[in-house]
Amino acid sequence: MHAHQDDRKAFGRFAEDLAAGHLSRTGYRILERNVRFRRGELDIVALQGDTLVFCEVKARRTDTYGSPAEAIDFRKQRRLTLLATLYLQAHPEYSNHFCRFDAVLITRQGPGWKVEVLQNAFP
Repeated sequence: MHAHQDDRKAFGRFAEDLAAGHLSRTGYRILERNVRFRRGELDIVALQGDTLVFCEVKARRTDTYGSPAEAIDFRKQRRLTLLATLYLQAHPEYSNHFCRFDAVLITRQGPGWKVEVLQNAFP
């Protein structure tokens, strides 16, 4: 693996840790992280009250590639919807819960990081 890839992985982990911490502090109960399926991965699965929330973490160190929210395009939404369906099939105990997709956007802000949660990021 290339150093650049290692760096990206480490940054991804760092961003997910930031996101999970923020979600926990704001009333989400983290159920699982990095749930892998053959077709991709769910970053964070959480409960907020009775709602099952699939959280996609998007982080940007710079604005070079646009805002983090722009990274969740239609193809990505379709894949997340499929992954959520697979998750629900594997966890029938959540089949009666409302579900939604939240995007956790992490951006550089001065020396630190800004964490924003976009609830119901897409239908």
